[in-house]
Amino acid sequence: MKVLIIPIVIPYPLDNGGAVAQFAVLEYLQHRCDITVCCLAYSINDISNIEILKSKLTKVRFEIIDLQDKRIKNTQLDISKRTISKNFFDFLKRIIRRFDRARNTDYPKVLNNESSFDEFKNSYRINPVIIKREELINQLSDLIKSEQWDIFQTEFYEMADLVGLFPEKSKKIFVSHESRTLRLESAKKSSNSSIDFCEYIISINKLYETEILKKYDIVIVFSNDDKIRLSNYGLSNIEISAFPVLSSDFIEISPFKKLKQLVFIGGASHYPNREGFKWFVENIYPSIFEKYKLPLIVLGNWSEEFKVYSDIGNIVYKGFVESISNEIVDSVQIVPVRIGNGIRTKILVGMAMRMPIITTALGVEGIPVKDYNDIFIADTMYEYIEKIDYILKSEDNIQHLLGNAYEFVRKNYSQEEVGKRRMKIYNKLKND
Repeated sequence: MKVLIIPIVIPYPLDNGGAVAQFAVLEYLQHRCDITVCCLAYSINDISNIEILKSKLTKVRFEIIDLQDKRIKNTQLDISKRTISKNFFDFLKRIIRRFDRARNTDYPKVLNNESSFDEFKNSYRINPVIIKREELINQLSDLIKSEQWDIFQTEFYEMADLVGLFPEKSKKIFVSHESRTLRLESAKKSSNSSIDFCEYIISINKLYETEILKKYDIVIVFSNDDKIRLSNYGLSNIEISAFPVLSSDFIEISPFKKLKQLVFIGGASHYPNREGFKWFVENIYPSIFEKYKLPLIVLGNWSEEFKVYSDIGNIVYKGFVESISNEIVDSVQIVPVRIGNGIRTKILVGMAMRMPIITTALGVEGIPVKDYNDIFIADTMYEYIEKIDYILKSEDNIQHLLGNAYEFVRKNYSQEEVGKRRMKIYNKLKND
């Protein structure tokens, strides 16, 4: 079976949920399908990551569409002939690349002036149409026409509109890592914009997203909750197929003994991370620190402009780490997400690593676990205090909870279990 997959996110490095979700599925499917992944490269770093990816997924074929700014590439070729310093050269590359990404509508943007932390102030998020460059469309069209593909698959909202490039009678799958409409729905509660404006934006996105997704034979979502809500929008072509937890993430860290710190896992490039973390630091963490003196460790890439601190507390930004196992011993992972939909990778991985987790009701949405049985759910400062008190006073119960969480993920989200489900969808579609 020949499958062409076109995502917006390169499945490496494994420092974000979108990359992990793709990589974990590809690692399983590469031994069962003839898979080609088309990667969009906007930088030398992207090219380097794709080369590493090739060495890790040896049975997957990778096609690269090079979208680097020619000015950057020419500067890199000529640098040896210049007297310009390396530091200034690196600075110049960053400036050019930032300008290039700001004007390229096909690249997911990080807003640099989000002092309001309001999803409805971000033009990239509220404008449903993401026009691709002619250069990209021409190269994608050539790739689509180059072979006979059994299935065309796009992933992430930004790539859904490519359905118009595929042959009319071809088999088409869209993998919805996160519905734009559902994400905006979740964001309106914390928005500074008027209700009327929010509803206006949501209605436009709902109309556009649902009409695009109807063009696919199958839309894959990660949870039953998302299936129900998208079905209520009039979509009938939905299948549930979550992403798996990597087998390597089912690791034995030192058994949880006594809580010594809180850990937040996630980079600033993902808007819900920034919004939720800022909310937690400003509204929850000071009270926790005053009572328990627990430091807050942040794992993931955060530039200085996005780092958040509290007058009361001890927040340590450690950046991206290759392995988190040494960083999370005797820690509780906090996942204070308030915007988005789908399933949070960090929660499933934390459960696989037997790590206590406190998250919001939205954070656990789509994962059928129970408060105090597999995970802790808290949406207010008082609920956070209540859960941390319980963790500190109930070591035996905590071990039981961690065991429940581990077994739940192993039975429902292993690569074998999820991979079989994805293959079943492929085979059914091909044979229809």
